[in-house]
Order: sequence, then C-alpha cells, then structure tokens
Amino acid sequence: MLRRISLNINREMMKNTAFDSKYGFLWLGWAMFCFSCFALPNPADLDGDGYVNMFDLYRLAEQWLAQDCASWNWCDGADIDRSGRVDLGDFSYLAQSWSAELPVWSDEFSGESLDANKWTVYNKADGADCWYTPGNVEVSDGILKIYSCEELYKGRSWTGGYIDTAGKYNPQYKYLVARLRHSFANSYIWATWWTVGWDGALIWPPEFDICEFQGGAGSRNPGQWYHWNNEGKDTWLGCAAEIDESQWHTYGVYWNAAAAPVFYVDGVLSCAPAGPVSGALYPMKLKLTSSPSSQTRVPGCPLAVFEVDYVRVYDNPPPLPPSPPGVVSQFKTATASSVQSGNEAAYANDGSLSTRWAAADGTYPQWWKVDLGANCRLSGSDINWYNSSTRAYKYRIEVSTDDIHYTTISDRTENTTYGDTSDIFTVSARFVRVTITGCTSGSAYASIYEMRVYGN
Repeated sequence: MLRRISLNINREMMKNTAFDSKYGFLWLGWAMFCFSCFALPNPADLDGDGYVNMFDLYRLAEQWLAQDCASWNWCDGADIDRSGRVDLGDFSYLAQSWSAELPVWSDEFSGESLDANKWTVYNKADGADCWYTPGNVEVSDGILKIYSCEELYKGRSWTGGYIDTAGKYNPQYKYLVARLRHSFANSYIWATWWTVGWDGALIWPPEFDICEFQGGAGSRNPGQWYHWNNEGKDTWLGCAAEIDESQWHTYGVYWNAAAAPVFYVDGVLSCAPAGPVSGALYPMKLKLTSSPSSQTRVPGCPLAVFEVDYVRVYDNPPPLPPSPPGVVSQFKTATASSVQSGNEAAYANDGSLSTRWAAADGTYPQWWKVDLGANCRLSGSDINWYNSSTRAYKYRIEVSTDDIHYTTISDRTENTTYGDTSDIFTVSARFVRVTITGCTSGSAYASIYEMRVYGN
C-alpha cells in the first residue's frame, strides 16, 4: 500500500450447473462474462480503483525518479512504461489517462480507529456458534483489519467482525470499489465485501457479493454474485475467480436504473450476470464481514486477517483502459509451433485477456513468436499465462534480427513459481520467441493469454 503523504491519503462460466456451493440452491441461466474474460487493466491506475486521478498521482510522486525498478513490482507500479525508472515517460502516460472524476464518498482508513460517522461496528451473534465482536475490528497503519478467531466468547467457540453503513450512507446507482486482501492464502475464513438493500430497514434480496471468499481445505477463490428476488425465492448468478486472495486487488460493482449490476476486478469488467434490472432498484448499505467459515471451520484451522485499504464510491463506472505504454508487440504477426483449434497464435498479442493461444497438445517444447516488423530497442516483456494461479511454466525468451539466428535473453527453464511473469532485458531485435519447455502441472497444454513486449 502507499505510505501516508501530506494530504493524508493512503497508497494505496459460469457454467449452467445445478447447485452453488454457497447454499445449494439452483442457479438459473448463464453469466455473460467471467473472471478470466476481461481486458488488461490500465497501468496508470496505480491503486486499482478504475480511475487515474489524484490518488495515482500521489503514488507516482512517492516513487518519483526511482531507479532500478524491478519486475517483481516495478517500483510499486509507478514505472508504468517498464523502463526501469520512474520519470517523465511515466508521468506523460498518467497524464494521457487522466480522469477528473473523484469519489463522492470514501474511507481511506487513515486514522487510528474506525470512523463512527461512516460505519457501525456490530456486537451480535453470527450463526449458532460464532459472535461478531467489536474487538475484532481494528484500524492501524492505514488499513482496516477484521480478525477471525477461535476463542470462547459469550458461550460461542468462534468470533469475527462486522461493520456496515446502514443509516449513515446508503448509495444507489453508483460504482462501489474496495481494495483488499487476506493476510495469507488458503485460510478458513468467510470474508465478504458486499451490499444489501436498505431504505431505513433491510431489503433482502437484493444482495451484491462484490468479493466473497469462503475458505476451507484446498485451494479456494473469491467470487462475485448478484442475488435477486425471483417470485419470493432468492436466486443468484455470478462468477468464480482464479485469483490469489492474499494479494492486493480491487473489487467493484456498478448498477443503475436501466442496467443490472456488473462487477469489476482491478478496475476492469470481470463479470456481468444476466440477472434482472428490476431486482436491484434499491439503495444499498455497504458491508464488510469476516469470521471463521461456518461451512468448513475445525479446531486449529488457519484463520487469516481480512485487510481493507480503502472503500470508495464513484458516480460512474471506470472508463475503458487505453493500450499499454511502450508495447511494440500488440497486433503484430504471430506464429506458433502448434495451435489448438479456437486458440490461435494471434490471440496472445491482441490486447485482451479473454482470448489465448494454446498449443495443440500437452507435449513440450512448444513456442510462440512475434514479428515486430522491424528491429526495435527492447526493454522487457510481461506474460499472462493460462491458469497461472495453479501452475508454473518453464520457458526461455530468445530474440533474432533475421529469424534464423536466435540468442537467449532470459532463461527461466527452472521456474517453479506460480503466476504471471515479467522479464527485463536490453537488446535490439525484430523477432521475439518464447519457448515453453515444461509445466509443473503435468501434461497441461502450453498456453498464453497475452505476451507484451516493451520497447521503441
């Protein structure tokens, strides 16, 4: 997160299936979009709320003239053009993406206690064997923290925390966004950033689960869900995510009188459930809750802390992000060693994370190559791998000026770390080839959502 600054602002498919693991009720219809199907975030949106505004300018200023920015975080994201330093190139791109829109309501959690003018902290039962206690809600170091504990309290064996804005702030037809994470992954908490209807009293449904995580054994992921009243029955649609809940991400929702709610991750559209407009025509109260999951908790299970950097409300949804700065590979001619039908080579540099290249089978090595059209001075690359949260791809990057003689500029053939990858290099070349030599997930097909090569 951002360190505090002088103005006291912190830095910071659905498949048609019969049952939902949340309650066991029937899902109806299909979601229009899913978590894997969104465009690349705007790299100038440094805090991920979907807008490039003063919050991002402050973050850039904190890193101004930083040198030796590395691929693991690019100087807290301020090295927008991936040049290895924070300078006028980054400021120029931020300026081109500038939005004048500011939040109409926000809590940056910059004090040492929760703002009682904005939130109510609850002291009440949570199910049969858990209690929401004010002692589990804390604000420190610019972060809201909600603890889940295994402890005896008021005759219960477990405790959690719950805050909301009922009667204090109840927005209608807005964009709601929060930046959050868990203190570690794969815990047994049930942590949710969500809303329910409120007009002086509870109206339920509707319910927008902007980010809901139900922990338990194995690998679990957050989800985004829209609940509405279907002839007296709670009905919902939404999307599950392949995302690491222990990393900072923003999760948002937008709805209005003419459109049902749609969800966002890191400022870009992530999920558009095909639910009715009529189910969401209400003001909402904002809610943040976390407690040991009643579905999975067992004595001694690991319980993470639910951490929230900010909550913001905007009048409008985020604008579409522009093309990334300094990318020389987008839409250039691409070829591959083999192609799975429907996942063509051109999809790995079309600027979208809704398409991908995939090899024809699970054999290795496989390669993907882009022709930049002319020799370019290259500075690095980013690769968004398919299913990167559950596997690591082993690869090397090679370049050539004539498509005959290739030189290796990055060798990660021993890579065992899950996630997308970034590489820094300085070289002149026309052809860039990534050769995938293996994968930690057995015979999984080599597959890339997007490879971006930077240079000029």
